[in-house]
Amino acid sequence: MLIGRQAELATIAASLAAARIVTLTGPGGVGKTALAREAAAAWPAGDVHVAELAAFDQHDLDERVAGALGYTSFAELLAAGERRPLLVVLDNCEHVLDAAADLAARLADASAELRILATSRERLDLPEERTIRVDPLSTDGSPSPAASLFLEVAARRGLEAADDPGAVEELCRRLDGLPLALELAAARAAAMTAAEMVAHLDARLDLLARSRPRGPERHRSLSAAVAWSYQQLDRTQRTAFTRLAVFPAPFTLEMAAAVDDQAATVLPDLVERSLLIHEPARGTSWYRMLDTIRSFAAERLDDAGARGDAEARYRDLAADLADRLAGLGAVADFSLPHQLARTYRHLHRGVEMALDAGDRRSAVRLAAPMWWLEDLGHQSEAADLLERVLERWPGLDPAASAVHGVAAGLHRIAGREPRSRALATIAAGGSGVGAAYGCRTLGLYARAAGRWTDALGHFGAGVAAARAAGADGAAYEIEMHVGLTHARAGDLDRAIATLEAVVAAAGRYPLVGAWAGHFLAYVLLARDPARAAAIVQDLIPVGQSAEDRWIVGSAHCLLGVVALMGDDVAAAGEHAAAAIEAYHSVRNRSDIQLALLVASAAFVRRRERATAESALAAAQRYGPVTLGHFEADVLDDVGPLPTVHPGHAPLPLDEIVRRLRAADGAPAPPAAAGAPNRLLRRGDIWLVAFGGKEVHLRDTKGLADLARLVAEPGREIAALDLVGAVVTDGDAGPASDATARRQYEHRIRELQHEIDTAGDDARAARHREELDALVDHLTAAYGMGGRDRPQGRPAEKARTAVTWRIRAAIKRIAADLPALGDHLDRSVRTGRFCVYDPAEPVDWEV
Repeated sequence: MLIGRQAELATIAASLAAARIVTLTGPGGVGKTALAREAAAAWPAGDVHVAELAAFDQHDLDERVAGALGYTSFAELLAAGERRPLLVVLDNCEHVLDAAADLAARLADASAELRILATSRERLDLPEERTIRVDPLSTDGSPSPAASLFLEVAARRGLEAADDPGAVEELCRRLDGLPLALELAAARAAAMTAAEMVAHLDARLDLLARSRPRGPERHRSLSAAVAWSYQQLDRTQRTAFTRLAVFPAPFTLEMAAAVDDQAATVLPDLVERSLLIHEPARGTSWYRMLDTIRSFAAERLDDAGARGDAEARYRDLAADLADRLAGLGAVADFSLPHQLARTYRHLHRGVEMALDAGDRRSAVRLAAPMWWLEDLGHQSEAADLLERVLERWPGLDPAASAVHGVAAGLHRIAGREPRSRALATIAAGGSGVGAAYGCRTLGLYARAAGRWTDALGHFGAGVAAARAAGADGAAYEIEMHVGLTHARAGDLDRAIATLEAVVAAAGRYPLVGAWAGHFLAYVLLARDPARAAAIVQDLIPVGQSAEDRWIVGSAHCLLGVVALMGDDVAAAGEHAAAAIEAYHSVRNRSDIQLALLVASAAFVRRRERATAESALAAAQRYGPVTLGHFEADVLDDVGPLPTVHPGHAPLPLDEIVRRLRAADGAPAPPAAAGAPNRLLRRGDIWLVAFGGKEVHLRDTKGLADLARLVAEPGREIAALDLVGAVVTDGDAGPASDATARRQYEHRIRELQHEIDTAGDDARAARHREELDALVDHLTAAYGMGGRDRPQGRPAEKARTAVTWRIRAAIKRIAADLPALGDHLDRSVRTGRFCVYDPAEPVDWEV
């Protein structure tokens, strides 16, 4: 819990509940980022994404943010916001204020469920924005919140700084309670007492005030605190500190040494002084600099006239990183996914520097390893970056062909088929690895369309191009697709032989070997499911160790199929859920689709047909479902998939995962003996019981409609009757009589009262939706001045409103009682007349 910030956290929580865009403003170092992250961690409504904008510029900010959040494109991020509640934290917006404001507005427009929490030194200036000023910690009281933070930071470092409480309070007052300044000061508690810090800080503040009289006092206090820490460094430490400002993202000791010869020896000192943050990961130390401190260091770098040399060395470093990653990619080493994910931001920045410097060679070197991003994220952002390279240097040669090929693959994953095909065709006409990548992309498109012969032709050309370029790792990866294509074309013997040969030959290529093992297991499903399961069981720890989510997801997907073959429906649901999560984390569209097919089959086996159809509808959102011969045979073995009716609404992925894990794999029958089925209202709560299970739901009109239909099975009830209106006969007559009008108006008054007295926002929102619908109906039925309008439209309006609220009620029920949701979805028909007509009689208490 943040010290002294409870009131601000409560204000943020209330603001996020009421407003779609909330911005925390205040000076650098005041704690906006820490406060935003703490508030985000406590946000109860759904998923939370945090995007750090300090390393970004205005160019393509939307795609960069989408990539940083793990989406293939900004369009996919917008779609996610339409499907489920999201909180997106945009941290450090001030240096890209206009682009950040546009980004926030577009996100907010995507969905009423999506919220934006931004931090910036000034507001975004948007109409819907609610601004919260974050002030420094209070220096009142003893100990004051500011002093408490100072002492807590010192204690974390094992230091005793409370020997003179008065001096501590004075120091905190001199630093205006700024958290970052307090942390920097606490880092000096090992060498100085609080009283000595006050004396030294006085001198620094005086000096700063004379040299930089402009700006708020708080800004000067923070600059003074950073300057004071900077002055404690020796000359070697200062030089390294300023040159490290060129890093836009975390860096290693080795990377630091590339931009400053002495940096490796001084990093521990900079961490000790809170000028760097140390973040170890997988046995490697990573360091990063806060944006406020980086700005200070960059000013000192400019003052020294050393920026040009530091950036040139950084650009060389980025190119060397790209060469190393390309080498790992050539042998498909297990460490490649982790290293590429950690260093991608440096590759991106290196390409931008190369574009600015007109350095074509470096730009192409930096682009080469981005092919492997197809399974790691940032696809749209990286594709857009490579488009800038192609625009700058459009001439086709073997090197440029590689950029075409890489960009084609990234565009494919991002769902940009026309551009992907065009670039792949250009690349395939070139030479080297670019031609191999281009042929691979064209082959994948042909296979997805079921054109097996064309696919094999493209893949064969890709293998030949990769071999000619000495890229054996890429050649083996493409040969895996040859094997899978044979399987989908129905030639299992040839498929198994091809994949076994790749597995045997890929000893030098461990990542490709693991992928080929999965493809082999996948094909073996049709011949030897037990062997297939044994192969992929061994691949799960391999994928986890390599941080390759595709391997993990593929193993779970296959194990889900094997579980269905063995009638273990509960295990099938768990494996399908794990596969969807893993594939979604790397935005692999075709494989998400496959996992959804397994999920749909599992729901069919659980007799949750409505959910099975919704899962299949979700799969179809990723494009036409094209199955090879052997895949169709495998799915026939686990049970036929349902038929999705046109317009059937797909469920969001997270809801499908929740439902897969919510049930025990054996749903209760529609009418369990001795367990009454109930729809009973108790005040504002409905008791809903079905198949021996029961839940309590808050009252809605849709539940009341369902109760009325269920009470009279087989009887058609007019939607206008459910709304409470009466329509007179005759096309030329009035749409509603006086009684109907009074019923409308009475219900509107009821809703207005319920909104005013609602105890929670969700209930009030439901009442508002019904109120809006009724007002629409009333204004449609009556003209200006209360004159009647002709009959016809009110009935249509009633049909729309009743259909919406009944379907919404069924969806709410299905979230907790999937079996009942499935039963009602199949048994209730809506329209101008609504009816509950189950295939088999069901007894109800209503």
